[in-house]
Amino acid sequence: MPEHMMGRYSGAARLLGWGAMPLGAGLIGGLAQCFGVRAAFVVFAVAVAAAIPVYLRVVTEERLAPALRVPGAADVG
Repeated sequence: MPEHMMGRYSGAARLLGWGAMPLGAGLIGGLAQCFGVRAAFVVFAVAVAAAIPVYLRVVTEERLAPALRVPGAADVG
């Protein structure tokens, strides 16, 4: 990603990340109010478990390599 776009990307990522937190909290709170805390935890656990395979499929070493590369450092190996 071009360096001049990083601020826009960061702002959009924060908007979605922080903006989704109150929505999720409200949904889980409503679920807990209607069906109990145990049901809320079960739904949350299922959602997290469903997200893990997607994350592992998308986030690979090849995609992380540019982000982990230190500018100006010589490649070793």
